[in-house]
Amino acid sequence: MEKKKIYLLIFSIIFILSLVWEQPLFLQTAFAEPSVTIIANISVQENSISAKNLKKIYLGKKTTWEDKSKIFFVICEDTELHKSFLKIIKKTPSQFSNHWKKQIFTGKGKAPLKFETKEALIEYIATTDGAIGYILGSCEADNVKTLLIID
Repeated sequence: MEKKKIYLLIFSIIFILSLVWEQPLFLQTAFAEPSVTIIANISVQENSISAKNLKKIYLGKKTTWEDKSKIFFVICEDTELHKSFLKIIKKTPSQFSNHWKKQIFTGKGKAPLKFETKEALIEYIATTDGAIGYILGSCEADNVKTLLIID
């Protein structure tokens, strides 16, 4: 009986420690999701965007900004970054891909522009009024601003 109490005590201590113990910083960094930043051309009047409107834009359901100017959205070919972005709009890569295949097949839309590099994506957004996209980290480019995602 005494042995069972000791095992129970040890198990309880380990369990409690596992609840309060913080994960080491190097593990948090190694396994962290990429930080997605939404960027837009400086001509876009909005300074923030809801996840709901972001989803509408990236599914082709919202095509104009509040001031009625046209939205040009672009995507990044970086697979991990794209997956992290899709979590914001609550879509899997296959759902997103299938949605656009259907839009193209039925003639209801054109495939989003894809960019291989962060620099090329930023350049497009900087030179295209109404453009919006996403990158990893921050952006200090001229004619580009960061949009805050709100719920």
